[in-house]
Amino acid sequence: YPDKTALCADEICDDTGWKNSVGIRKIAMDHREAAREQVHRMRHEMTGIMVGAGTVIADDPMLNCRLPQTKDPVRIVCDTTLRIPLKSRIVQTAEEQNTIIATCCQDEAKIREYQKYGCRIIVTEHADGKVDLKELMRQLGADGIESVLLEGGAMLNWSALEAGIVNEVYAYVAPKLFGGADAKSPVAGIGVDYPDDAYCLVSQRVQQVGEDILIAGELKNK
Repeated sequence: YPDKTALCADEICDDTGWKNSVGIRKIAMDHREAAREQVHRMRHEMTGIMVGAGTVIADDPMLNCRLPQTKDPVRIVCDTTLRIPLKSRIVQTAEEQNTIIATCCQDEAKIREYQKYGCRIIVTEHADGKVDLKELMRQLGADGIESVLLEGGAMLNWSALEAGIVNEVYAYVAPKLFGGADAKSPVAGIGVDYPDDAYCLVSQRVQQVGEDILIAGELKNK
């Protein structure tokens, strides 16, 4: 396993719920330079950065480090059925920045389409119908990836917590109130029914980052 897997909940949050629609996130991040700089510094410090296929489809991110004199992390996309577009920026730039796609798909013709662009494909067994994250982390660790920054989406965040691969959490909270009965959470899945069953942080620290608040800590073993 990598020595450290950190979950970064880089979303807009208020005390009535989370908003993570693409439009709100992009508008808000334009005004969050301090938080964005800190996240990019974390990308520089980590060996790899991991997202789910839904994040690639919704945002078409580069997942690079945009600060001067820094290095880009290895990009890792969890894509159970190989559905991210070949035209996505991640695939199109795989020759320039190391890119791994973890999948359960064994369609060799489909795999070759991604490999043509320079993507490395890791095939794992199914774990509840998704990429086996424990198996993936073992392979990443064997390949020399010592740390992974997990940047969502919400379902991948939950799957990572359930799999027990997360040992640190960084949650950025913006002082903005949106409300909304359908406000989403940065951690999806089935959740827990009781407070005693929650995933808890220890050695917490709270930091002002520009307008935002960073809540960080180590994840307590359940």
